Amino acid sequence: MGLASAIEEYRYKYDKVCAVAILYEKLPKEDKVAFDNAVKEGIATTTICVALRKEGYKLGEPTLNLHRRGNCKCIPQK
Repeated sequence: MGLASAIEEYRYKYDKVCAVAILYEKLPKEDKVAFDNAVKEGIATTTICVALRKEGYKLGEPTLNLHRRGNCKCIPQK
């Protein structure tokens, strides 16, 4: 697979969602529940991101903040 093909495949699969949605897709079911509960309960973004990093996932606070506010690629922009 050449670079052009790899870019096109990635773009086709991920261009319409943000890094939070990509990470969420990879989480096991029980971790999805924990993530959903943390967001729903208003747990601080930094706390969630630190916990994710401890579990081996990479997600930056600014990315999660944008997602929580609905300013990410997951939400159609006007």
